[in-house]
Amino acid sequence: MPLSLVAAAALPWSLASALAQYRLRPAARAGWWLYQSAVIVGGLGLTILLAPQLAFVFLLLPVFPVILGVLAAAGMAVDRPWAVALGNALFFGWLLVAVFPLA
Repeated sequence: MPLSLVAAAALPWSLASALAQYRLRPAARAGWWLYQSAVIVGGLGLTILLAPQLAFVFLLLPVFPVILGVLAAAGMAVDRPWAVALGNALFFGWLLVAVFPLA
């Protein structure tokens, strides 16, 4: 699967996250990171319960809050929503293609 396709699929989520964190104080960004991490880890946990053949994703659950923290830190340093969204989408897309090589 080409990186550009995965990055394009991650762009709406990345843009929504960047716009929600735009011009927030560090404490509010930490709260946003915690909420986003809980929702994603909870959703993946529910996915594992509904589709047991995806149990290998359980090994990746602790990594998602770290990745989201890195993306939030980059967003705090730049604080330009579209630039952050494009960079985060490309990084997250590359990470997905590197971890799940389906081609």
